Amino acid sequence: MKRYKIVSPVRFFIFVLLVTMTLVFGIVSLCSNTTEAASVNTFAQVTVQSDDTLWTIASEYVDDSMDIRDYIDEIREINDIGNNESIYVGEQIFVPIYK
Repeated sequence: MKRYKIVSPVRFFIFVLLVTMTLVFGIVSLCSNTTEAASVNTFAQVTVQSDDTLWTIASEYVDDSMDIRDYIDEIREINDIGNNESIYVGEQIFVPIYK
C-alpha cells in the first residue's frame, strides 16, 4: 500500500477549503429548492376547457421567474397526472399560485 505525504501544507489547506465550500454550497442550493416550494400561497381550481393543454393553462398562472416546464411538472405532481396522461374537458385541476 502506497503512503502519501503532504508536500505543501498550504496547498492541502486550500484543497480542503475548496472541498468544504463545494459541499456547503451544494447543501445550500438543495435547501433553496425546498424553500421555493414553500412559497405557494394558494391554489387555483381550473376547469379544463376545449383546446386547453397543461402548457396553455400553466402559461396563464406561471410566475415570470419560473421555468414553465418546471411549473407544468408541479401541476402534474399536484394533480397526480403522469407524463403520458392527458387532461380532459370538464376535468378540474389545481394550479399553484406563487406570490
